[in-house]
Amino acid sequence: MKYRIAFLMFLVVGFGLSTVVSAQTETPVKRISGGVLNGKASSLPKPAYPAAARAVNASGAVNVQVDIDEQGNVVSANAVSGHPLLRQAAQQAALEAKFSPTLLSGQPVKVTGVLVYNFVGAPSWSSAGVLLGTAEINGTKAKIDLPGEFNVEQEQLNMIANLSPEEQKAQISSIVSSIKSKLNAADLWRFEFGLAKGGITGNSGDDASVLRQLTKFKQLAMNKAEGIQEFEINRAVELAKFADKGNLTAEDKQAILSHLK
Repeated sequence: MKYRIAFLMFLVVGFGLSTVVSAQTETPVKRISGGVLNGKASSLPKPAYPAAARAVNASGAVNVQVDIDEQGNVVSANAVSGHPLLRQAAQQAALEAKFSPTLLSGQPVKVTGVLVYNFVGAPSWSSAGVLLGTAEINGTKAKIDLPGEFNVEQEQLNMIANLSPEEQKAQISSIVSSIKSKLNAADLWRFEFGLAKGGITGNSGDDASVLRQLTKFKQLAMNKAEGIQEFEINRAVELAKFADKGNLTAEDKQAILSHLK
C-alpha cells in the first residue's frame, strides 16, 4: 500500500513539473508597433463618403488604430481622431485592409499601428449657400465654386469677383434666384439653410437681420424635404426656437452660433 501511494505521488509531481516546463518553454505571441501603416498595405480600400458627412461637407483626416494578426488581416479598428461623421466609414474601410505577414526572426508576428484616411469634401449646396449668404451682405471676398452643372451662374460669379462689394451685392441676389430655380427639393433645402447661416455669420450685429434669417430656419424646420437627414432637421428646429424672440440676448447669440457649427 505504501508503495502504491508513493507511486501515485510520483505521477502527480511529475505531471506538475512537466506542465511548468511546458509553460516556460511555450513561445509567447509577439506584437510589434508599425507606426503609420498606409504604405505597407497590400490592399487599402477607400472609405465611402457618408451622406450625412456630405450634407455638411465634412472633411479632413481620420486616424484609425488597427490590430493586425499574423496572417495580415485587420482584426480590430478604432477611429481615434477625426470628424465624428467620418469615423465609422474609416473604421469599416480599415477592417477591409490587407497586409502581408510581418516576420520577426523568421516568425510571423502581430502588428499594431495607424491607418490615416483623408476625406476631401466636395463643394456642397450648404457650403455654397453660406458663401453666397455672406456675399449678399458683404460682397464676395473669395472665389465661390458652385457644385454641379451651373456654368452660367459660375461665370456670372467669376465676372463680378473684381467689382466693389456694393456692385457685387446688387447682382448676387439675381444669381441666387437663378440657382434656386434649378435645384431639387433636397439641394434647395440645404442651399436655403446655407444662405440663412451665411446671413447670420456674416452679420455685423444687426439683430433685426439675424431674426429674419432665423425665420427662414423656422420655415425649413416645417419643410422636411425628401432626402434631408434627421440631424439636419434637428439643427433647423433648434435654431427656429429663437425666431419668435423680440430681442436676442448675448446668451441667445452664443447658442445660435453653437448650433450653426
